[in-house]
Amino acid sequence: MSLFSAAQTSQCRSLLPKAFCDLDLTGCTVLAIMSCVFAGHVIGQTPPESSVSASPSPESTTTSAIIRVDAQTSLIQNTTLASPISGIIQSIHVREGDSIEPAALMVQFADEEINAEYQAAKAAYEAAVIESRNDVDARYAQRSLDVHQQELQKSQQANQRFAGAISGTEIERLQLVVDQSTLAIEQADQQREIATAKAKEKLAAVRLIETRLTKHHYQSPIGGRVAEVMVEPGQWVEQGKPLVRVISLNPIRVECFVDGQRYGDELLDAKVEFRLRATSMAGGATPSMASAATPMTASSGPETWTGNVTFVSPELHPVTGQTRLWARIDNPDRRLRAGMKGTMSIEMGPVPR
Repeated sequence: MSLFSAAQTSQCRSLLPKAFCDLDLTGCTVLAIMSCVFAGHVIGQTPPESSVSASPSPESTTTSAIIRVDAQTSLIQNTTLASPISGIIQSIHVREGDSIEPAALMVQFADEEINAEYQAAKAAYEAAVIESRNDVDARYAQRSLDVHQQELQKSQQANQRFAGAISGTEIERLQLVVDQSTLAIEQADQQREIATAKAKEKLAAVRLIETRLTKHHYQSPIGGRVAEVMVEPGQWVEQGKPLVRVISLNPIRVECFVDGQRYGDELLDAKVEFRLRATSMAGGATPSMASAATPMTASSGPETWTGNVTFVSPELHPVTGQTRLWARIDNPDRRLRAGMKGTMSIEMGPVPR
C-alpha cells in the first residue's frame, strides 16, 4: 500500500530531474530520490565566509566595495639556517629571543686544523712569489750572451785583418755558444712565467682555504629574531644540519580565503585593513584587560594595521571553490605575531552604483 496518493506521487514526480520522469517509481522511491537530490544541492553550496559591503560616495556615482573576511597572521621570513660544513661546534653566540643583524656571528666551529692548512698555504704562496721574482738566471744568460758575442766579433775582425788567423771551426763554435746564450735567456724568461703562474695557483689555494675558514665562523646572512637554536657546543654536525631558525615580524603576512569564483587578480595591490579579535590579544586578554594595559581614548577605536594584497592564488579548492589570498602588513612595533586571528577588510576598486 502506497503512503502517497496518485496525485501526490505525480506532483513529487514533476519536481524530479527529467532523467527520472520516465521510470515507474512508487511514492516512497520518489521521496527518497528527492531527499538525495535536495541533500546534494545543499551540500554543494558553499556557505558565505566573507561579506561584501558597498560604501557609497555622496559626490560620486560609484561605490567602493569592501570584502570582510576572517584572517590569520603568518610569517614572511621563517628561515632555518643550516650548517655550511661538517665539524665540531666550538661555541654558540646567540640565544632564543636575540635580535640579530646580518653578518652577526652565530656559531663558531673548531678551526685548529683549517688554520694549520691556511698557514701552510700562505707559506707556499710566499715561496712561489719569491721564485717568480727571481731573475738571476735571466741576468746570467744575458751576461754570457754579451761576452760570447764580443768574443765572436773579435775573432771575425781578426780574420778580416789576417786571413786564416782564426779557423772556421773555431768561428762556428763561438757562434754556437752565442746561440746557446740566446736560448738560455728565452728559457729563463719562460721559467719566470711558469713561476708566476704557480704563484697564482698558490694564491687561489690560499683564497679557497680562506673561504673554508670563513665558514668555520658562521655568520647570519639575514637579520631578524632568533626563534630556535637546534645544536649545542661540542656537538658534531654534518653539512646541511639545521643550526638556528631566524624569523622576522616586520613585515608580516595576513592570510585568508575568498570566493575564487568571484574574485581573482583584480584584488592584487588592493588596500587592506587588519583588525585583531579580542581573543588574539597578547596573553589572551579581553578588551577590558587590554584597555587596562594599553589605554585608548574613546575616539581612537580598536587598533588596526594596513597593507596591500600581494598574492591571490590561481588555484581554487575543488570542493569549496575558495582561493587563498594574503597581504603584506607593516608591523614596526612587532605587536602582531604569527598565528593571531582577526578580520581583514579588503577595499576593491570603485564599482558603478
